[in-house]
Amino acid sequence: GVPGDMPEYKTRKGESLIDALLASGSVTSKSEARRLIEQGGVKVNDVVVKSVDAKAEEGTVKVGKRKFVRFV
Repeated sequence: GVPGDMPEYKTRKGESLIDALLASGSVTSKSEARRLIEQGGVKVNDVVVKSVDAKAEEGTVKVGKRKFVRFV
């Protein structure tokens, strides 16, 4: 399930999802973020992100199996 207490990250308007994942500490590099997205390992509000060009949007982001962050 989704944990009740998860870190929050304030996204900037027009920020790419890759940059937001890196800045929030969910991934250690842009290449790791890109690889996870390409392999279907990133979900925003339970929807799999299919494009590495996706923009960050408000909601619950799941990275891999166990990392969660809330974008506000």
